[in-house]
Amino acid sequence: MEHNSYFEDFLKGVVNIDQDRLDSLDTSISAIQNYILKSDYGTRIRFFKRQGSLAHGTIVRPLNGREFDADVVMMVAENSEWEPKDYLLDLRRVLWANSKYKSKSRLSDVCVTLDYAGDKKIDLMPIFEVADKDYEINICHHRHNQLIRSEPFEFTDWLVQRNKLSGGNSFRKMTRILKYIRNHKKSFTCPSVLLTALIGYRITDNDRGTEDFSSVPKTLVTVLERLDSYLAPHVDVPEVLNPSPSLDYEDLGELWTIDQFRNFKDKIHLYAGWARDALTEEDHNASLAKWRKLLGDKFGAGKEKSVAAYNVLAAKSEAVTLATDAGHSDSLVEAVMRNGVRILNTTFYRPPHLRPSTWPTSNEAASCNVSATYHKGGKGSSGVNVVDGSALPRDGWLRFTCTPFQLRYDRTEYFVQWRVTNTGLVAKLKGQM
Repeated sequence: MEHNSYFEDFLKGVVNIDQDRLDSLDTSISAIQNYILKSDYGTRIRFFKRQGSLAHGTIVRPLNGREFDADVVMMVAENSEWEPKDYLLDLRRVLWANSKYKSKSRLSDVCVTLDYAGDKKIDLMPIFEVADKDYEINICHHRHNQLIRSEPFEFTDWLVQRNKLSGGNSFRKMTRILKYIRNHKKSFTCPSVLLTALIGYRITDNDRGTEDFSSVPKTLVTVLERLDSYLAPHVDVPEVLNPSPSLDYEDLGELWTIDQFRNFKDKIHLYAGWARDALTEEDHNASLAKWRKLLGDKFGAGKEKSVAAYNVLAAKSEAVTLATDAGHSDSLVEAVMRNGVRILNTTFYRPPHLRPSTWPTSNEAASCNVSATYHKGGKGSSGVNVVDGSALPRDGWLRFTCTPFQLRYDRTEYFVQWRVTNTGLVAKLKGQM
């Protein structure tokens, strides 16, 4: 089952970064930009633009207590008097001149990071067109004091196009879900730029308006299965070219080690199977449980009560159907194991083959407690206490014990006889009903 409303709730309440933090991020970025624009930064600032998952619409809520990262590029004019490292060093100087930002700012390899402890990190990355390199966009590495070719806008444009092809914003939504799975299960390693490219490559021009991309769960299943098919033949790390036209020679697959790739391949194969199983499952509760196997217990949160009520009603109906014959199948046992003895109606306790007692009823009958133990070995073997409704293996035997609450007679004045009524296919086949 698709559970489309559950997916929307899951995205809004669990996966997506909450609106308050986004609003706070917007405020912080605007304040930083306004301050830098009014500063004496050593070259002309052309514009600021958000990049990475923030620009792609694939940013997710961080793990509890963790910060989230936001990337902002600062397009500047080339300064012929500067070395590559100077673009970063001067940006840090400007930020350190303000007491509000000095304690937050630190120099990273290709950016200046502002750390808002416990909330967010904002990476400011100067970029510029290099005249003697045909005006190619470059970023700066301050430790190596060198320029690095970059095309952040092309990658973003490509992802926007993938999202249009999938329709309904489903590409962005399922990308967030896969990031959530990665972050919470911690079962595989795949940098976001590589993961996003791998997902985007699984969507083609022919997918526009198709059934496979008609909802978030169907998009998730489709992409996982296509990704599984793509990875299956590869023993070693495959080449994953940067989708940016200007950087189509760059292999993003190099971000993996061989062990990381093989583990990722195994996990995608596993998760593709789980997702397909959950989607095709027709039983509401079973499908929800299967989706939770992939997405965690927060999927469908708040729906447990209504789902439980649904399941009990469905199970009661199933129990009535399965118990119409005293030789019911093991499916009834499985239904009781899932939902408890509450699904059994009164007719189950009085099956058609139950015979009336042949013994007269005494007016002086004493109350007693009947207990049972399950034994797998011979008569001398130790037993396990059996409680009402517990499931037992097919083999072994039961020992019943009757303990009177108040013993009125001497043991020499009475004897005990047991009358047992069996049900089930095994008892029927053995003629022991």
